[in-house]
Amino acid sequence: KIVLLRIPGLFSEKRKKGVINLVREHFLKKQPLELNFVAERWHIMYVVRCAELIGKLINSECTDYIINIGYPVVSDIHKVIGVAEKVFGYSIPINFISDNSDSYMPDLSTLKKYTKISENDFYLDLEKYFIEK
Repeated sequence: KIVLLRIPGLFSEKRKKGVINLVREHFLKKQPLELNFVAERWHIMYVVRCAELIGKLINSECTDYIINIGYPVVSDIHKVIGVAEKVFGYSIPINFISDNSDSYMPDLSTLKKYTKISENDFYLDLEKYFIEK
């Protein structure tokens, strides 16, 4: 059987590029962060969580052909910064281009039929990434 998995942008300790790593590195250095691209809303996931969900899907009685993977929360730069401020205990100046577009949220109803994923997992995974890297 063939199943199409739609996977969001992944972040991990080994990935040295990407918005999540930029935020972390600038917080560690206590340096202002300037993002010269639209970074307000996108969909992300911690690679470890994504792998866990794929493993659960493989071991399930999945009968669907297309499954979106992700957190049941809109990912946005404001939430990422909020988690970083909580973990590091301070804030830094951050500027980014705002596009004022609608939020992107994939349909996760199929994923939820076979696995458990919560909005809180988004925040826990970001905290873990910022602390452990």
